[in-house]
Amino acid sequence: MGRRLRMWSTGPGLVVGWAALLTLVISWPMLRSGYVLSYDMVAVPRQSLLPEFFGFGAGLPRAVPQDAVFALVTQVVAGEWLQKLMLLAILLLAGIGVGRLLSGFGRPWQLMGVTLAIWNPFVAERLVIGHWSLLLAYSVLPWMLAALVKIRSTDRGYIGLIWLAATGSLVPSAGILVTLLVTVPLLWPAAHTPFLRRMLTVLCIWLLNLPWVLPALMHPDSGTSAAESVAVFSLRSQGPWGELVTALSLGGIWNSEVTLASRSWWTAPVIGLVLCALAAIGAQRWLRRAHDVSMAWLWILSGIGLCIALAPVWFGSAWTQVVGSVPGAGILRDSSKWLIYLAMAVAICAPVGVRYLVRRLEDPATRRAFAVLVIIVPIAAMPDFVWGATGRLSAVHYPAQWTQLREVMAVQSAPGDVLVLPWSAFRQYEFNDRRTVLDPAPRWLPRPSLAVSDLAVATDDGVIVLPGDNRRAGEISDWIATERPLSGLPPSLGIGWVLVESGQRPEPSPASLVGLQQTWAEGDLRLYRVDSVATTMTLTAGERVVVALDAVLFGALWVALAAAGVLRWRRSHSKGRDPVVSSG
Repeated sequence: MGRRLRMWSTGPGLVVGWAALLTLVISWPMLRSGYVLSYDMVAVPRQSLLPEFFGFGAGLPRAVPQDAVFALVTQVVAGEWLQKLMLLAILLLAGIGVGRLLSGFGRPWQLMGVTLAIWNPFVAERLVIGHWSLLLAYSVLPWMLAALVKIRSTDRGYIGLIWLAATGSLVPSAGILVTLLVTVPLLWPAAHTPFLRRMLTVLCIWLLNLPWVLPALMHPDSGTSAAESVAVFSLRSQGPWGELVTALSLGGIWNSEVTLASRSWWTAPVIGLVLCALAAIGAQRWLRRAHDVSMAWLWILSGIGLCIALAPVWFGSAWTQVVGSVPGAGILRDSSKWLIYLAMAVAICAPVGVRYLVRRLEDPATRRAFAVLVIIVPIAAMPDFVWGATGRLSAVHYPAQWTQLREVMAVQSAPGDVLVLPWSAFRQYEFNDRRTVLDPAPRWLPRPSLAVSDLAVATDDGVIVLPGDNRRAGEISDWIATERPLSGLPPSLGIGWVLVESGQRPEPSPASLVGLQQTWAEGDLRLYRVDSVATTMTLTAGERVVVALDAVLFGALWVALAAAGVLRWRRSHSKGRDPVVSSG
């Protein structure tokens, strides 16, 4: 351990500086005043702590506990700054974490690892589509690998690993990916650590998924996905070379609109396959040198993840049966998410493979030139990731009427949730340069709201509408389809207000607004009151118990973190050492 720490201490500034430089080159437009609004990535100044953020809306808990955590933090930190911090942390943590893992191999290979961890198609595509919680899980993977090695060799670092897992488990898919990474290495036999302690750590990390598991179990929907969604969300070839090569080059996200243009260049498959081959060589050298079960398990997961990513393509009908019939299997429909392991494995091991080959060169000048080349090539191969994906991730400001809307709703005493129109999930606002973004209204409003849960996806064969899992929204969809006045909605649906965002498609029909009382209008926002007395939606006794369990779980994590910090500080000072250096 001491030798590894000395190696790391010889030049962390260069690694951190390179990671910071790449991060700034990518994220500079995101750091401007305002909010980055891109597809699923929505941020608002302040979120109220609403039942649906704990998974108790009418739909499945897809963003739990992400939204609850964001709501809590935005009570003290403006949402604008929280979003910027998260976006910076994703890139910095990934780059520095891989650089730290490679500290024993030399600075050039650390820098190459930093480059591959930050500048790759998986990160680029998921950043543009707004999956920042998935990328946060990606960014903690190298730190978790380091923590696993520390636990297995020194019997220390359990609390740190649990906290890393909590950081990466803000949405269900990320929670599963993180939990799988740690389970086998912790339970694998180790000579220096008690099995019971490692087993309890695994149990704690599994319990971190309770905030979304319990609401999902209480939901009437089984968590399956419609047959059409398998084809819609399957991995897409980004060139004539096919899905397998696309996946090995770490691309293939289902939404072609978020794909960078450089992914169709011939350099994309060539560099991707070369890096995978180098990573395979590097993995062999790594395992021979370290005998690290954690790295071996990462590569096993990479193979499993690659198979899952390609399953909808290779085994379409069988995979459709799995996703459509096995409870909870709907979480697998966006199959290319599972390339997260391969992306990290390539970032860590490809530099080791290059180092092995370069050391066979006799001329030192040639070695240095080659080292510089392999650091730069991944950047040159995907130049349109620069500057926020060439401006696609620029920060913008909400118009003033959005703040006024929240203030108006905050003082309303009439009961009922807010129905948001147009009845579509995504918006293209002028203030956001007509870039597609998930409707921010449900997060802006200080009371529960109801938006469409069906998802309309444009494909080569036309628009496909995938049915949602929100039954209350389904009833309203049927009502809207008949163009009956919304003023006649049954009180049992709990709708007391209607918010209309003008200029978005599909515009609500005038007939549907007949009988509603307009109470406020500003800019392109109009607020209506439904005259019928809405039934107030309240938490059931079981749901209140789950919320209490969530509070206890996260409270215990904070207490454990504080206790671990105090113990580490006392231990370091009792031995007369610098706590930062001695912690590793």
